[in-house]
Amino acid sequence: METNTEAIVRLAWARVLGLPDAALSRPAGGLITRPSDEVIMFVRLWEHEVLVGPSWFLDYVGGKDSEDLGDGSRLLALSGRWGGRLLGQATLAFRDEYLALDERVAVSVTDDPAAVLDLEMACPPDDVAEVGLGDMSRALVTLDELDQPTAGAGYA
Repeated sequence: METNTEAIVRLAWARVLGLPDAALSRPAGGLITRPSDEVIMFVRLWEHEVLVGPSWFLDYVGGKDSEDLGDGSRLLALSGRWGGRLLGQATLAFRDEYLALDERVAVSVTDDPAAVLDLEMACPPDDVAEVGLGDMSRALVTLDELDQPTAGAGYA
């Protein structure tokens, strides 16, 4: 990855996590913590690990292994006193090269709520519940040559 792209990703995550802009610059200096009464979140970004959460939680998990913090179900179990809910666990990938698509491939896209419902009905219930595509304010679905949904994306 190009140095500039990595710097942009580090800056963006520092801001998402409410940290100073340079907090995720190299080198790493152990676990970074930031108090927040609104969310518990653990992010591993290259050599950095960041834990955000209520002060009592940060104190409680101070000596825990980062593998526990990086596992969504274990993190939820550790936060039991807080009574939160797990929004999900994700692995993020970053790329600085543009992927050119074969121009001969045409993809139909629709924002029809019926297509979103059809796509969700074709997916496992756990995936549907975690993604929540039908609940997003903007959802798009790709269609195959028979106008059947093949994939979806959205945002809220």
